[in-house]
Amino acid sequence: MKDKKYSYNLPNISNEKQEFKTNANSIIIVGVNGSGKSRLGAWMDKMHENLYRIPAQRDITILEDGFRNNYRIARNNLFYGATNPIYLWIDVF
Repeated sequence: MKDKKYSYNLPNISNEKQEFKTNANSIIIVGVNGSGKSRLGAWMDKMHENLYRIPAQRDITILEDGFRNNYRIARNNLFYGATNPIYLWIDVF
């Protein structure tokens, strides 16, 4: 599995598709505001069927006195939408 190659396409200076190969199965694009990240993402959406984009958060500030959940509560809220997923089954019956 170590020698597996992944390919992806990016536009060249003429906006034509250019293929690149890598050992990683994902890429991360970072740039300042207005540098064309969203436009590049839209271009890649058109060129790739097997593409999943994760947009950046608009506000990533963390308050010093902000509320923090423990791992179990945070995981349950993320995966099940509830702090205690056992209570999700009560409304079913």
